[in-house]
Amino acid sequence: MSTETTLEDRIAEIYLYLGEHFADLKPDEVAELRVLGERSAMSGFYDDLEEMAQQAAVLDDEGWAVYYGLNPRRKNITDSPNEIGSRVGGKDKDVTRRAWLFLDFDPDKTPEGKGQCATKQEKDAARSRVKTVAKWLAAKGFGSPKIVDSGNGYHVLYKVDLPTDTDLCEGVLRAAKAEFGIEMDSVFDAARIARLPGGLNRKGNNTAERPHRRAKLLGGKPKTVPPATLRKVALGHAAQPATRREPAKTGKLPISETRWAAANSWLAKQPAAIEGDGGDKQTFTVCCFLARDFALEWDDAWELLLEYNERCNPPWD
Repeated sequence: MSTETTLEDRIAEIYLYLGEHFADLKPDEVAELRVLGERSAMSGFYDDLEEMAQQAAVLDDEGWAVYYGLNPRRKNITDSPNEIGSRVGGKDKDVTRRAWLFLDFDPDKTPEGKGQCATKQEKDAARSRVKTVAKWLAAKGFGSPKIVDSGNGYHVLYKVDLPTDTDLCEGVLRAAKAEFGIEMDSVFDAARIARLPGGLNRKGNNTAERPHRRAKLLGGKPKTVPPATLRKVALGHAAQPATRREPAKTGKLPISETRWAAANSWLAKQPAAIEGDGGDKQTFTVCCFLARDFALEWDDAWELLLEYNERCNPPWD
């Protein structure tokens, strides 16, 4: 999209994007708009998405970098809704739920390109990584994501419905990084903000090789990824040790059989994972201990996890 668009066009584009992104915004939730300047930042919290779009477009025209909170915030976070000006942005404690799994693909740049927008070649390489990871996740049952061109790199978003304290988003991100050996920004905090489509990315100097570009939605209407599908990817990676090392918590165990027995004894003392009561985090922790601290082989860890799963409520599949 050309940067030479009218204010009315940008308002319409931003409003359309916000309406789709926050289509399931609940009566007790708001969306966060955050703008960043050279030496200051402001936030606003909105249940009126049209007003949010209008203010975002005007602030973009004034030179602010315009961002939005990926996940909904609690409605009583401010006494002045639907206006920008708060010096305090939304925190993890203000997020009501995780509605999106966010993967951020920043281009690899030459040293002289740091702090600048990407070249076409750098963006093309990042887009190739996006396609690789999206294809892999599609094969895992994730479906098609929403993809945003940030004006520099790419944002890949999958629809989810998770509690704020889940470790599944982090687990999926780590699994993708481990599978392909590629770097993606670690952006799994619940209060994460992202560049708003329709706003101009003014990173660094505006040059012919590294031009400022407007962020834009490239497409995609993702369906909600079931927690069980997220869990398979996140925990499947966690149960496979990336490196072999002696366990840190149990002392030196010279043979696999001894490690397995120690792990089995340790696991029997661990609480079951309960859905709605930090179950995802508990299961993820168990997997990490078996893989990293006890350094079990995949088959051995999986055998123990299947036994542990019988105590979980509900069992994951």
